[in-house]
Amino acid sequence: MVRPQQADRLPRLPRGRVATWVGRKWNELAKGVEPAYSDLDPAKLSLYQYYIERCLEAVDVENYTKQTMAKPYDKARMENDDVELEGIIRAEAGQKDGLAPAVLQVMLCQYFAADILQREFDRDRWVERVMHPKRDANYFPSPSAVLRTFFEGK
Repeated sequence: MVRPQQADRLPRLPRGRVATWVGRKWNELAKGVEPAYSDLDPAKLSLYQYYIERCLEAVDVENYTKQTMAKPYDKARMENDDVELEGIIRAEAGQKDGLAPAVLQVMLCQYFAADILQREFDRDRWVERVMHPKRDANYFPSPSAVLRTFFEGK
């Protein structure tokens, strides 16, 4: 995994226009953006993807998946992984690169709760996938469902 460079995030297009990692389709795709993610800076989307992949490589994804499925999981391992995630999400993504830690956390929770096989197909484009859900065929919870399930009432 390579951290995106400025040139990777903002390729120059004809007439001096700038495109994001989503590319020339951004204007078309923007119409179907999940409302919870509509305020994200398009220039930082590749960084969100980078940190999603970084987090997934740093933790035991299967353990988090078991927890979201209410199956027995290794609580000690999860506590260690939570510390690792906090360092990546808050210190690196939030403070160093100016990303919204809460948004990154919700995207990760969507991944952990997603269909195990389907999420692997979209792993390398997870941010794009959760930002542009297919209303008739989603295999992961919405951001509002994640917030209700994982963060409210705790």
